Amino acid sequence: MGEVVHVSCGVCKKIWRCMTGSGLAYAYRENIVAAFQEKEWEKVTGLMAMSEFPAYDFKYRLAACSNCHNVVSVPAIALSEEEEPYTGLCPLCGERTEEPAAEDNLEEWRQKTACPACSSRRLEVTEIGNWD
Repeated sequence: MGEVVHVSCGVCKKIWRCMTGSGLAYAYRENIVAAFQEKEWEKVTGLMAMSEFPAYDFKYRLAACSNCHNVVSVPAIALSEEEEPYTGLCPLCGERTEEPAAEDNLEEWRQKTACPACSSRRLEVTEIGNWD
């Protein structure tokens, strides 16, 4: 089950609502591929073909986009726990985001990430619900 998080900046007051984690629909390969942008489909399909189902892990992760100045949920897929996951592009502008949050450590991400809108270090992350 995934979480819905509320990300806000204490300085510029900008607010974002994002999904993290994964839900039941992402047990299917076609749904995982569709979570990425069309120009990434071939890359993601190739990664998934390198591993037997369900030996890969899919999750949405928080990321700051310095291009469109938003906090977004980006899809990420890893073939193993040791391997660095492939992280999708910003769903709003299609550009590469800054380093996404580790799935289990939003506090660390919050501390090291500047607000993409005003560059302050006053982001707050609050879990407001779950999704599946």
